[in-house]
Amino acid sequence: MTTDRRASLAFGLVLILVPIYVGRIQELVPYLDVLHIAKISMILGLVALGLTADTLRTYNRSLFSIPQVKIMEAIYILGLIGIPFSIWPGGSLDYLINGLLKLLLFIYLLIACTSTEEDMVKVLWSFVLCMMILAFVGIIAPSLKAGRVYASGTYDPNDMALALVLALPLMYYMAERYAGWKKLLLIGGMFLTLLIIIKTGSRGGFLALVSAAAAVFFEKGLSFTLKRIPIIAVVVMVMLTIAPQQQIERLTHMFDKDYNTTAKGGREEIWKRGVNLMLHNPIVGIGIGQFTVANGKMEGGTWNTAHNSYIQIGAELGLPGIALFIMLIRKSFLSLREAEDILKEVWIIKGLRAGFYGLCVGMIFLSWAYSFPTYFMFGLCIVIRKIHLNAVRAGEGVIHSDVSTYIAKERPI
Repeated sequence: MTTDRRASLAFGLVLILVPIYVGRIQELVPYLDVLHIAKISMILGLVALGLTADTLRTYNRSLFSIPQVKIMEAIYILGLIGIPFSIWPGGSLDYLINGLLKLLLFIYLLIACTSTEEDMVKVLWSFVLCMMILAFVGIIAPSLKAGRVYASGTYDPNDMALALVLALPLMYYMAERYAGWKKLLLIGGMFLTLLIIIKTGSRGGFLALVSAAAAVFFEKGLSFTLKRIPIIAVVVMVMLTIAPQQQIERLTHMFDKDYNTTAKGGREEIWKRGVNLMLHNPIVGIGIGQFTVANGKMEGGTWNTAHNSYIQIGAELGLPGIALFIMLIRKSFLSLREAEDILKEVWIIKGLRAGFYGLCVGMIFLSWAYSFPTYFMFGLCIVIRKIHLNAVRAGEGVIHSDVSTYIAKERPI
């Protein structure tokens, strides 16, 4: 097998890993998950990357100098350092080995094997298509939790709503970019995605959706937004008509007092306990992956997750953990902004940025500090940064899709 073919194989496995680890589509087919296709695909991907490391070295020589990569490494090291001080050391060790390590290996494969804009487009298609499949299954064969729709064993209604929000701006910009059947597919996917987000009844997901949409409209400008008000009104009316009334009422009364503000297991009380945990364990935290245990053992506590990514990582890894997490978000936004003048496919940056705004809002309501969708977004920003640095190194040119060559402008760095 030639080195180019090996590189293509490694990247092809990344395209398979995205729907497996981010979309969890194997969980949509009964008994398919027990075949361990996620582990098998991961092992094959790592082997393929090892076989083609020489071929990709030129692309990846600046990879470990990218700030986000260093920050992810620091988060893992913080988790290791905190094991002896964890409320449950064995649980933290297990989480690092079977949870966070698997996540970081997936991200490493993604950022090491995705080297060009053409590669990025394929990865985004893989992501968008698997989200469309989740939305489609949510229509034809939904799982229900108190009348709220979801479509996998990993994602509950709130998780599913935010995962779909991440894909929606990309669908929009891709629909602008493409024509013909691809455009029709993307428009249909957008409609299904919007409908399922409403049917999940996720109030955090809805706020994330509003944030992502606001980012798109802000980027497009006031004139564009005003001209689309009639279209927006029609879409809203259609959604209000076909979505379940129960979920519409959940969304329209999202700021009313309910169990989240009155019950011990409500978000407000959990957040207060989480902040307490953070302030009482500011240096090393309570141990990675141990928020639920610590919450349950507190006086008046409940065995619930943090329901807030920032409080989750702050409590588990201390103030250094939340500082690193915020730095990771900030550096990701900077990577997108700095690459705008380099990438030909600028819609990639616009779609990712809008999705990131939705993610930042959605993480206020979900324990996504170490989730695959969260780090998938971080990983895509790292790839953008890598492409940017390689283009600058090649003379601020455009990186050709061939694995071993650059096409650069005749201009000095």
